[in-house]
Amino acid sequence: MNSISMKALLGYLAVLLVSAVAAIFLFSNANNVGMRTERFVDETLPAVSAIEQLGQQVDKLMIASYAFYSTSIDSGQFQSQLAESTRAIEKALGIPALRKDSKAMLQRVATLDNISRQLLDTMSAESIDWDGARETLADMQSERDATHTDLQTIKNTLERDANESAAMIRDDISAITSLVLLMLLAISGVAIGAFWFSRRTISQPISNLANRLTLVAEELDLRTQLSVSGSDEISTASSSVNNLLSSVKSALADVQNVSRGVASASEDMQSHSGNTDQQVVQLNAEIEQLNGRMRDLHSSVEQGLHRSEESYKAAQNGSKAVENGAEQVRQTAGSVVRLAQDIEVSSQQLSELRSTGDQVSSVVGTIAEIAEQTNLLALNAAIEAARAGESGRGFAVVADEVRTLANRTQQSTEEINNMLTALVNAISGVVHSMENNSKQAEQSAQMAQQTVSTLNQIQETILDLSESSRVVAELNTGASENASRIQGQVEEFSTLGSAVQQGSAETKQTASDLSCSVSRLNELVGRFTL
Repeated sequence: MNSISMKALLGYLAVLLVSAVAAIFLFSNANNVGMRTERFVDETLPAVSAIEQLGQQVDKLMIASYAFYSTSIDSGQFQSQLAESTRAIEKALGIPALRKDSKAMLQRVATLDNISRQLLDTMSAESIDWDGARETLADMQSERDATHTDLQTIKNTLERDANESAAMIRDDISAITSLVLLMLLAISGVAIGAFWFSRRTISQPISNLANRLTLVAEELDLRTQLSVSGSDEISTASSSVNNLLSSVKSALADVQNVSRGVASASEDMQSHSGNTDQQVVQLNAEIEQLNGRMRDLHSSVEQGLHRSEESYKAAQNGSKAVENGAEQVRQTAGSVVRLAQDIEVSSQQLSELRSTGDQVSSVVGTIAEIAEQTNLLALNAAIEAARAGESGRGFAVVADEVRTLANRTQQSTEEINNMLTALVNAISGVVHSMENNSKQAEQSAQMAQQTVSTLNQIQETILDLSESSRVVAELNTGASENASRIQGQVEEFSTLGSAVQQGSAETKQTASDLSCSVSRLNELVGRFTL
């Protein structure tokens, strides 16, 4: 009961209890309202609708009887209407709300059915008894009125039950409303009581604790102790604050002692920093001299490296130029060799052409011999034609033409033979010239190969010179890198000396700042009452 959480739990339980009781009553009344409403919807309303439907079906059956009596409809239509009305009436009487009255209504329906069938028999006879039919209609009308009276009685009973259910529902709703108001009043009372209780047992102690802490913060009096009464969380917090004040008081006393030691150490640090500054200045001067000498050495090595690289590049360029020249001579030699091969092939083709010309000349000689023989034959034919006289004149003309053609052929073959002889002589000259050119091309190719060999030797010599220059350049590069590395190390020493000097100055400044901080800390601690 002393815990704040327990007090809050009791307040919540009171509210929960009031809400639970109210919820039980609300649920009970709401359940009653739901049951009555469900009964009204599921039973009363369908029963009223069924009563209305019963009255309508009885009226339809009565109207159909009058129509059948007036011969507006035939017996088949009347039977159909009778069956339809009977089914509808039986269906309506099957509703649970009408079961207690269904026996009397079924008797009414059976009576109406019997009267209707009696009317059907009367109107369907061969000789219609109109007086009997009128009496039957009168009986049906009386039964219809009695049926409506019974239906109205049932309807009035249902309406009375519905009104009673509605009154009960209104009473239940009024009870629910009253219960809700009572629940609101009860919850309000519990809330007011909880507020008063929490204000007296929680709010006021917390306010007192806050006021005492504010007083401690304003006066900085660590000797203050808060009052502890009870065993709730506020009392526990007050006890914890007292322990905290005691711990802070002890810690500040330790801080005072430590600050005195720090002040003494900062004075010693300032003294040692002054001696370190002098030594660092002297070291920086010596490092600067060494750095200047290393820069001169590095410059000399860089110049040697530059000359070695230029020699190496020149040798590389010369080697590439010789290699390009050798490649060009090699390509020229290849072209000359291919030219010699082409000349040799052309020479062979011309030799073959000369042989072909000789063969053609032989053929032309044969043709000339044939032409000469033909001429002799034509001459003999002319002589024989002359001997024959008038009968051989036609043959003489033909022989003369053949001799003329033979002479022309012989002349043509002589001209062709002369032309072939000139062509063969020209081809022979060209073949001789190509053979000489082929020999000269072979000699040129051999000379080009010798030139390529010489250029290769020159290239090897230049490459050896380039390799020597490269080795010298690599040595100079290594020397330059070593000089740069040494110079970098010297510069690092110089930077380190500057850093040491700066660190010494910063240490001196830090010692001064530390001394000021210690003074400030002593001043702050002095503001507290220990």
